[in-house]
Amino acid sequence: MSKINIAIDGPGGSGKTTIGRLLAEKLNYQFFDSGLLYRHFAFFYLQNNSPAIEKEKLFQLWKEWLRRDKRKVVSDLEKERYQLSSSAISDLASQLSPQPELRKIILEFQRELFREKGWVVVGRDITSEVLPDAKLKIFLTASLEERAKRRNNQYKEKLNSEEVKKELQERDKRDRKRKISPLTKTADSWELDTTHLSPAESVEKIIQQKKKISLKK
Repeated sequence: MSKINIAIDGPGGSGKTTIGRLLAEKLNYQFFDSGLLYRHFAFFYLQNNSPAIEKEKLFQLWKEWLRRDKRKVVSDLEKERYQLSSSAISDLASQLSPQPELRKIILEFQRELFREKGWVVVGRDITSEVLPDAKLKIFLTASLEERAKRRNNQYKEKLNSEEVKKELQERDKRDRKRKISPLTKTADSWELDTTHLSPAESVEKIIQQKKKISLKK
């Protein structure tokens, strides 16, 4: 059976990374978390930003890092996932992500990477911008309380639950209201509420949905 690309969007803590990775393993697909690109740039920004470097030069330097072998970039991002998992990096990535030049660089990288089918890609603009022609589009949701619990488990440092909820609400607002590629559920996306589902249960429901799509061909 020929492979397809599967695009998964949703707010922070909805289960995208855990579910997406498990789904890719089940299907023998490749997995990519687009959020790592934004987090990596945020880390790069912290390490290199200075009054002596213009913003355009900073973008150019980071773009050169992306121009290496794309599979190596994907591999390196996964290796650095823990390093990029602090709440500070996450928050800075959210603040920097609306910048048009950054989004353009990341969009071009991803569209070239996903020309080959067989990817499970998760993010916040995958169904609308990165893979608008994906055969299966999914929008994951979950209650704020559950999302906060999951997100806190992802961070290197543990935060107060109310702090995490506030951070998520602010992040949701920024993601949904940004002018370029806002977080949104596309009309052709299948929505799945993961609040009361384990990752394995969520994956099983997605696989069943994939089978339905295959039968329609």
